[in-house]
Amino acid sequence: MPLSLVLAAALWIEPITRDRYGVPTIRANSAEQAWFFSGYACAQDRLWQMENSRRLSQSQLAEVYGESMVKSDRDRAKTGYTPEEFDEQFAALPADLQLALRAYARGVNFWIMEASRTGRLPEGYAKFGFEPRKWTPRDSIAIAVSLFQRFGTGADGELRNLAGLAYFRSQKKLGDRWIDVMDDFLWADRPDAPTTVSAADDGRKSPFALATRAQSLKQIEALPKIPLGDLIGAMGLARMDEQIKVAEVVAAPSKWGSYAMLVNAKRSKTGHALLLGAPQMGFSNPSIVHETRIHAPGLQVAGVEVPGLPGVIIGCTPNFAWTFTSGIGDSNDVFYLPQEKAKLTRLEFKIKVKGQSEPVVVVQERTDKGPVLLKSQGHVFSQRRTYFMSEVQGLASLHQIYSGKSFRDFHKAFARQSTSFNAFFALKNGDIGYQYCGSIPIRAKGLDWRFPTLDVPENDWKGRFSWEQMPRVINPKNGLLTNWNNKPARWWPNFDSPVWGEIDHVQEIRDSLGDRQLTTDDLANAARYISRRESTYTSFAAYLDRCLAGDTSGVDPEYVAALRAFKGEWAFGVAGGPAYDDWFDALREAIFVPHVGTFLTPDFFDQVCQPSLALRALRKQTRYDYLAGRTEQEVLAAALKGGAAKYARRKPSAKLFDYWVLRYPGQDVIRFSNRGTTIQILELGNTIAGVNIAPPGVAESGEHQYDQARLARDFEFKPFRPDWNP
Repeated sequence: MPLSLVLAAALWIEPITRDRYGVPTIRANSAEQAWFFSGYACAQDRLWQMENSRRLSQSQLAEVYGESMVKSDRDRAKTGYTPEEFDEQFAALPADLQLALRAYARGVNFWIMEASRTGRLPEGYAKFGFEPRKWTPRDSIAIAVSLFQRFGTGADGELRNLAGLAYFRSQKKLGDRWIDVMDDFLWADRPDAPTTVSAADDGRKSPFALATRAQSLKQIEALPKIPLGDLIGAMGLARMDEQIKVAEVVAAPSKWGSYAMLVNAKRSKTGHALLLGAPQMGFSNPSIVHETRIHAPGLQVAGVEVPGLPGVIIGCTPNFAWTFTSGIGDSNDVFYLPQEKAKLTRLEFKIKVKGQSEPVVVVQERTDKGPVLLKSQGHVFSQRRTYFMSEVQGLASLHQIYSGKSFRDFHKAFARQSTSFNAFFALKNGDIGYQYCGSIPIRAKGLDWRFPTLDVPENDWKGRFSWEQMPRVINPKNGLLTNWNNKPARWWPNFDSPVWGEIDHVQEIRDSLGDRQLTTDDLANAARYISRRESTYTSFAAYLDRCLAGDTSGVDPEYVAALRAFKGEWAFGVAGGPAYDDWFDALREAIFVPHVGTFLTPDFFDQVCQPSLALRALRKQTRYDYLAGRTEQEVLAAALKGGAAKYARRKPSAKLFDYWVLRYPGQDVIRFSNRGTTIQILELGNTIAGVNIAPPGVAESGEHQYDQARLARDFEFKPFRPDWNP
């Protein structure tokens, strides 16, 4: 460690202070010192979590846990970067961020040295029989790559759609109508989907041209016929399924979601801008995020960080506050070509496995487009990514905004962002703004983006869209910005994933806030409301009423009573929510199974038979008639009987809703888990202050391991008041 940092540690009485919840506040004489103490404080609280995160992101878990982690390490190696490529990404970062990463690593290592000397290493090291190696900038780079890939990309659309296409064509009852069914299920665009930027604030025309039916058919007929089994395995690799499962176990970032609410000065009762940020990154013990506050010359920032990374990802400075949600941008494509034409590069990874003398050798193959996901039927499928070797530029964007004061500063910072996020900002002058971030390719005309593309020059990308072409707005006319990973703007298509339709849970936020003047309490109440609200109920309530108004004889009276009592809001210990879930699942089965079957597994059926499609089918707004001569009441009657049968198969405890909860060892359950991993609610007046929470606590052990669990259980918050003064 540099002498200046040793002297600072010796001369300062308290470079790190902690509040009643153990949240560290760091005060330093320079940014370099601040990042040193940031690494030190985070390692004090989360060293074991950081150890697991760096190993997960570098295919090194099996070295500690043995054979059970080989699959996760292998899958990561098949599509990930080499150690040299991580170092290359570090070298491409701005000098100030390189300095921060080095200082952060020194701080982590200072704690490792101190904890080793004093016997305070996490018990996992002794349990699994190894000593922590030194932390390096490469460890942080690897974690950053995993973070931005997981939350800023969508990676399996073309292969999933190819599997769906094969399935539709295999259903003989559909005949030549399979393409109508395909277009219903894999809709390219829905103008009725709720958008972040309203039509009133955006008169732009779409720069995207969707493929015609003839162009789609031409591309589809040229596709290789790949067995479903091969596709399913490749889909899991593209989605990083195994790594996500393991991430949930070791408390690394695992899931994406997130919602945001912003109110400008005119819409606020106090005349100040308001911001609620709630990233949904998964719940674990310890939390996915770690709270921190940093004070140094030229660096004043407070909020939450990801353990292992120097930098607040969601929070505030003395000038503004910000939050993000995942943008679900289509920033990658799958290209294919005959195997004999593929020029493959082979990269070898050696995975050490505890208890085994020889490493497992994994070979990653790449074409000039990117990592190979699938080799089948004489063809090679590889994935091209706009963000290849540039994911960590997102960390550079974050560090750049800390000194920002205007929307121009934010736009300039996020022009380098390659992965897809919705960025929201609120300023002390009362303004609010939104920018869609990420690198989206300009694709060749006439292609159907939903399916893999033949790798020939005329089909290659034609460039990237600039940030000026992305959806954005400053101070919308209604004074409000809301987002729950919904469609950015009405002219923005679905690309390869039909995720945006008429039914979207962002509407629950908007219904809760209404048209009135708002306060931070209103935002908090909205978060409580949406945590237990069934997002499909508003759209299907009339159908449920008509169902219950029909003949209910022969149906379990208890089930019918539970449905009648349900009004769209889950209640702990009340059967209405589970009863509605069963009815809605049965309704989709009644609509679609007679025509398209069960899609092989219940989980896959649940994914593809989306609520918006079910609603359009009931209204007969689809290309294919799924009612097929049946009356609406006949379909609803079948749903009632099917729902009752599902309800009867439930365990008695499940009927009273003992799931959809958070559980921590030795703690009472926390109800209604549809909330943010962390939630911050801020008012931007003369100072920026408010409330926040990040359960179960700031530390992975000790007195602050679970001290926020009680607050979360009651859906309460703790004060958030950064003291920007020295």
